[in-house]
Amino acid sequence: MRTRFTAICVLTALAATVLAAQPTVTSLSPARNTNDAATTTNFDAGFSANMATPGSNDIRAWSNLRGKLAGAISGGGTGTLTFNPNQDLLPGEQVSITLTDALQQQGGPNLAAPELWQLRAKAGQGPGVFDRVHNATAMTSGWDVEFGDLDGDGDLDMVGVTNGQNYIYLNDGNGGFSSTALGSPDGSYACALADFDDDGDLDIVTAASPIATSTGTLPGQNLLYLNDGSAGFSSTVNLGPSNSYSIDVTTGDIDGDGDIDIVFGNGSVSAAPNDIFVNDGSANFTRRGVLISTGSTGEFSDNTWCVHLADADNDGDLDLFTGNFDFGPTQSYLFLNDGAGNYALFTGSTPTGIALGATQIVVGMSVADFNGDGWVDVAFGDLGQPAMSTYDRISIYWNNGSGAFPTSTVLSAADIPYALEAGDIDGDGDLDLAVGFENTAGYVLHNNAGTFSTTSPLASASAHNLAFADIDGDGDLDCASPDHVFFNGTNPPGINVQVSGNWLNDGDTVNVNYNDSVASLNVWITISDADSDPVSLATQITNSTTQGFNIGEWSAGSGAVPYSLAPQYGAFNQAGVTHDVTLTATDNGNEVTTFTFHVAVGTSSNAAPGIVVTSNSATVVNGGTLNVNWGTSLSALGLQIAVSDADSDPVALTGTVSNGGGTGILNSEFSNSGATPYTLTPGTGTFNQGGVTHVVSLSADDGNGGASNFSFNIVTGPAPAPAIEVYETVAGGVQINPGSAASGNRNFGSQLIAAGQTAALTVVIHNAGNADLSVTSVTLAGNNPSEFVLNTGGISGPITPGNDGSFTVAFDPSTVGNKIAAVTINHNDGSVANPFTFEVSGVGTAPAPAPIIVVSENGNTVANGAAANGGRAFGNLLLNSASAPLTITVSNAGNADLVIGAPVLGGADAGEFSVSGTGATVPAGQSVTFTVTYLAANVGTHAATVSFTHNDTSTGTPFSFGVSGTTSAAVQAGSTGGGVGGSGGGCVAGSSVSLIGLLFLLLVGGLAIVRNRRITD
Repeated sequence: MRTRFTAICVLTALAATVLAAQPTVTSLSPARNTNDAATTTNFDAGFSANMATPGSNDIRAWSNLRGKLAGAISGGGTGTLTFNPNQDLLPGEQVSITLTDALQQQGGPNLAAPELWQLRAKAGQGPGVFDRVHNATAMTSGWDVEFGDLDGDGDLDMVGVTNGQNYIYLNDGNGGFSSTALGSPDGSYACALADFDDDGDLDIVTAASPIATSTGTLPGQNLLYLNDGSAGFSSTVNLGPSNSYSIDVTTGDIDGDGDIDIVFGNGSVSAAPNDIFVNDGSANFTRRGVLISTGSTGEFSDNTWCVHLADADNDGDLDLFTGNFDFGPTQSYLFLNDGAGNYALFTGSTPTGIALGATQIVVGMSVADFNGDGWVDVAFGDLGQPAMSTYDRISIYWNNGSGAFPTSTVLSAADIPYALEAGDIDGDGDLDLAVGFENTAGYVLHNNAGTFSTTSPLASASAHNLAFADIDGDGDLDCASPDHVFFNGTNPPGINVQVSGNWLNDGDTVNVNYNDSVASLNVWITISDADSDPVSLATQITNSTTQGFNIGEWSAGSGAVPYSLAPQYGAFNQAGVTHDVTLTATDNGNEVTTFTFHVAVGTSSNAAPGIVVTSNSATVVNGGTLNVNWGTSLSALGLQIAVSDADSDPVALTGTVSNGGGTGILNSEFSNSGATPYTLTPGTGTFNQGGVTHVVSLSADDGNGGASNFSFNIVTGPAPAPAIEVYETVAGGVQINPGSAASGNRNFGSQLIAAGQTAALTVVIHNAGNADLSVTSVTLAGNNPSEFVLNTGGISGPITPGNDGSFTVAFDPSTVGNKIAAVTINHNDGSVANPFTFEVSGVGTAPAPAPIIVVSENGNTVANGAAANGGRAFGNLLLNSASAPLTITVSNAGNADLVIGAPVLGGADAGEFSVSGTGATVPAGQSVTFTVTYLAANVGTHAATVSFTHNDTSTGTPFSFGVSGTTSAAVQAGSTGGGVGGSGGGCVAGSSVSLIGLLFLLLVGGLAIVRNRRITD
């Protein structure tokens, strides 16, 4: 019994462990309700455990503009999974991402619950001005509009619905739309776009009510139009009965299974339950409603005019916002999702249908994060009733971060605010609010961190609904109502007018002779439009009586641009009259441009003055060009300006020379007033501005309506200028271009740190110009200037034309790694960027760890194989008078352990010396010592070699050096001297024997102890 009980406990504990170990979502990027996610963003989810490789449908991303987003899922085996869309997001695109509960911990259980979050892509910075308006649709007024790519061609199309014939509008890529009827006429009030059957294209769902008309009743059937992939919608599905009286529709994944469900707001004038249709993933739907209480079957009814799905409490599922209408103030609600797509007014005794704001009459609604705190807020468009002391207004209720909306901001409205739509029209990262009215032009309220102030008008008389999208592909959000498109930004038509080969400015006056024909003026009017909108042109000409002007030649109906007009008919036969010519161009967005010029007619029977110009006796034609070298004087041109008049009228000549500043050329020398004929010979000034074109304009007027114009150009050649060229090593060698990266000899390669600098590279600065090249400085900049050595001694003073200066640069690294510096040359060549820069580079390397042996005695280094000298030459000692020990120091100057063996003596006289010391491991930077003693035991000159092994591969092993010494016989005072010496030797020997004996006794004693202990054990 106890065993069975124990087993049950173990199983229960294991089950609890499995449940407790279900992975959960710990982070999301971009964050929930982000309003300005980068269009290149990926969608990242962090988890409490490492996750198994997901299936292709375990993470799904849905777009309001393109339906299901295709992409790659990665991160299996880690704690972060990433969905990388195949295409960048569109400006302002709204995306919903579902992490389904099919996601599984690696080797463990599935995700505890599905998780969903929503965000918006960043919109471009538009001017927020909607002056360009197109009547782009086939309906008048209308009730709803939505954007989406219906035909999969990459631009955004439009759907408009109304009480009558609904339409789809296909975009031509530039914001121009062509209409196609959608289904049969019905009583549609709203529509939504989503990919309900998961086939990769956008389907359309419409919400409708029966509408009585003079010709019968329009059907009130809610319909799902399935897209065939090419914007064909012949396949339809009925959703609910034909009398649901639906006013609004919204879509979203309410049950977290990765497909898109539908919610209809019902009850146009009488309370009715709302319809929730749950998708099985293949566009097969099961209906449910909002329950009065969880567990009951009774459904909650109200007059819902607005519905929206959003995550109000940031718990990872979509809650249901309803905006309610009645003939008096009524309550609107937020219904919290139980995580499985179920909504109820009460869960037990807990209200899960939360009252939104005060009672009011809601006709419009927008749900979005208006203050950027990561929690969605709700804006209501409220119908006012003066009898009840209410007024038309917009009420914004602010989410306090827990899914409650205790505070609000109220904005006045000039009419009933049916349309509320959020979008970032100015690209500043917060959501602006578009407002549309039934009988008044709408506007967009600009948002500044949750404060709405300035407005941008929408020039339309009616907008029951509005939508935002970038329909012309310029990156900012445009706006649309069911019957108008409002483009963000202004691009009015262009008007350019040319007369007699001269382009006119707005307001210019053209002087003509009496009886000159229109054809003789060569009038050329060109109409353009930056948006390629069709443009019409209307023209008015004042004082037109008998001239024979054909206004039709000056005007055009709306047509494709660009186009040009060249009027021919008529003559200026009214002496002394001025005609004002006003051109008005209007595009199909109602953008208007006007251009006015004046035609002043001379007096009758009056000849125009004549102007003849020569240069050094050669004729200069009207509009011709004279080329001069820089520095040429005006007098060298030999200009003569001859003015005549067939009527012998005095003529005023006005001459101007453009770009004359600093040249000394005087306009007064080109001007005169007096009796004709006369000749001017201007000669003051010099053409000292290289490359400049001087336009000489001459206007002659005889005061009787006769006028002539003459102009010619004087083009000055280039001024002397330096021309900097930079080379490696020699001029004409490897040329270094400005801004170039390190290559060739400018890449110094690898260099050991502390090994000193590399060979220097000579850099030659050559002046290929015809003026002095001033090099004011050559410096090092960039990341690692201190790792290079610059020597500018070869540059002093200006570099004259054709000559060179030079400097050197070398690489001297002090630290390890890739090093880059920029050589900057400050100069006065205006044709090249200043400073002239190029890169030098090298790689600092550290030597491989290795020992370095250093042997010394008395502070003097001993070379490997050195002969005996210094202290190692012990000199002359008396017999048996041993030297003092000579200390030999072995140091490790490397960066790895030095291993040396015990020193040994070699050679025929090795016995004449002794060494003391053992092998050792010497760490880097440390040292050990041993000693060498000359014993002087035998008379004569003796030499030996001291050697020991080591692991320094940079020198031979063993390391050896010589020692030497000379022994002389002692001076004998008598025979007892030898005895004493013998006694001494005997004493030493005796000591040696005694020591050996003592060691032997200790060894025997130790063995006895060990044996005795073994016996005892």
